[in-house]
Amino acid sequence: MIATSDLPGNLIGRFEGRDHNSSVSFFIGTFPSGTGPGLHRHPYDETFIVEAGSALFTIGDEEVEIATGG
Repeated sequence: MIATSDLPGNLIGRFEGRDHNSSVSFFIGTFPSGTGPGLHRHPYDETFIVEAGSALFTIGDEEVEIATGG
């Protein structure tokens, strides 16, 4: 087993569904406060789990802040 804390960089795991005929993608990353992926769109669904802190998401015209565990 490899702990995510042992992996280098901010983006430490990536599975893009489109490359595998899947509608699901996942990314494991750690980001300093105020940073993270920029506003973007995909032709497939994305799921986010906030393990610590909080994250601000833009969904359409709405901004939603998700806290730890969301």
